[in-house]
Amino acid sequence: MYIKKLISDKILTGAFTSSNEFQVCLHDKIKRSPHSRHLPVTHSPFEKLHMDTLEISPPSFQGFCYVLVIVDDFTRFNQIFLITEKSKAEGYISSFINEIKNKLGITPGYIHTDQGGEFDSNTFGQLLLTKGISLE
Repeated sequence: MYIKKLISDKILTGAFTSSNEFQVCLHDKIKRSPHSRHLPVTHSPFEKLHMDTLEISPPSFQGFCYVLVIVDDFTRFNQIFLITEKSKAEGYISSFINEIKNKLGITPGYIHTDQGGEFDSNTFGQLLLTKGISLE
């Protein structure tokens, strides 16, 4: 409203006044269509885990270069592990899954990752297969 008043009082000049002049703006703001595949909704703790590794720069004094982050989809509980190499993430993931199984009697149904190389090895796939966990 304030801008319209400035235009009508001829204080603001050179401003667009008709809707036809905004067509380029509207075209540029067209949004992409949403993802066609929706991920399953979780209904209980530790049903789906989100995982990623992040690089620490510079490395810590103890030589840790990466952080493995694990987040439960339902509760948002998170666990982090400091690791020296991305290849060591599998061992920490395996021990975390075993800890959940031993303490709570729960095995995750899904693991969601960014499909990075640390989650793409044959041994990691075999680990998930033996535990009945799907990779998203």
